[in-house]
Amino acid sequence: MKTSACFPSSSSINRSPLLHPTFCAVSTIALGIIALISIGAGVGIYHYLGPSYFLMIPAATAFLSLVLKVPALKMTFCTSTLDNKTSLEKFVIKKWKTTDCNRTILKLTTLSSKTPQPTQLNDITYSQTTEMNEKQLNELLKKKIDKNWKKKRVDITTKWYNYEKANEGYVNFANGTERGGGYKTNGRVQEEIMFFEFPCLPNLDYLADKANVYLQASRKTNSGPTPYCVLGIKREFVIDSAIYSRNSNVRTSEFSRYIQEIDEDNRPTVDMLAMAAFDWKKMRGEKKYTKEIHLFHLETAVQAFTAYRDLKRQEQEDPSLEVTIHSGLWGCGAFGNSRKVMTVIQLLAANLVPGITIVMEGCQKKDENDSDYTENFVKNEAFNFILDDGHACAEDVISSMLNKQEEDPSWAPRQHSGC
Repeated sequence: MKTSACFPSSSSINRSPLLHPTFCAVSTIALGIIALISIGAGVGIYHYLGPSYFLMIPAATAFLSLVLKVPALKMTFCTSTLDNKTSLEKFVIKKWKTTDCNRTILKLTTLSSKTPQPTQLNDITYSQTTEMNEKQLNELLKKKIDKNWKKKRVDITTKWYNYEKANEGYVNFANGTERGGGYKTNGRVQEEIMFFEFPCLPNLDYLADKANVYLQASRKTNSGPTPYCVLGIKREFVIDSAIYSRNSNVRTSEFSRYIQEIDEDNRPTVDMLAMAAFDWKKMRGEKKYTKEIHLFHLETAVQAFTAYRDLKRQEQEDPSLEVTIHSGLWGCGAFGNSRKVMTVIQLLAANLVPGITIVMEGCQKKDENDSDYTENFVKNEAFNFILDDGHACAEDVISSMLNKQEEDPSWAPRQHSGC
């Protein structure tokens, strides 16, 4: 697996200083005058001396540019577009068909944030993975199960993403082809709320778009998983679920009452793993898992967990650092995946990637009527299912899940659309 990472340290970042605007303007005017003179000279040379001499002009121009290092060539970087957030506002609101609800949320969160944001993508610590090739996928299928895996490597909580644990990883249930999902349009589910509460994420989206850098959870919907990780994101706001509930009756004029800014001294800094699950919404007919879809999910989780662990180890300069990743019902909402399957897949990835402790959030209590995602299922049934004596490698676990699907519909995708 290949990852690319940028680390915000004085030794590793090429911080191009912004040129003085006056200097840029003078340089631009000078370059324009030179260009006009060059055009006139070029026409004269071509007319009187012929085309062979004319071809010497671009060569001479290139030579002079290198020798003189014409400052005006750098004028693209003359102004910081984020100082007054005009460009960011245009990017997240005016460029997209943002609904009134999301426009209001963005203005109350991202665009009202007083925290200085990075002005270059190099200032953000991130890792973008590439999809596995056929050889790597076959190796993943044959990867041995760690039979010495301890239950302490799997933790559970009934709480849901309150980001109490600083500097730990939180899975973003990402859209496959749009960073932030529908935060710029009309989406208000897990990924969008994360982008609202962490203003640095829309800023990251803007900078990646501006730099034309690939930073995406997959090549296209339901194929080519390329999860990415971002370190050191700060939660600045808490959004009450009343705003994004499907049956919400809260008017946009009242949104400010449901959005709380976190005190600057108490803002948690965490890490994000963007992982896109298989989306069943547009699939027609009977929905059934295949070996390829299970492998798609396992590849995604293993790629993300490995990239995050390696990125943290590199950041901390500790090759044996162990990391904690928080997740939950990944891909089990609008995407329609099985709760049992997605739990087992993530636990299996945590088993296959050394140095990982996984925390499954939002588990139901044992006495609650939700047998698909209870504390007992995660800590006992799913855990023991992976370590079953008949499972020597990842491929064995996948085969058993496919068999389970034939016997129990809770191991199959949800047959109806929606949440």
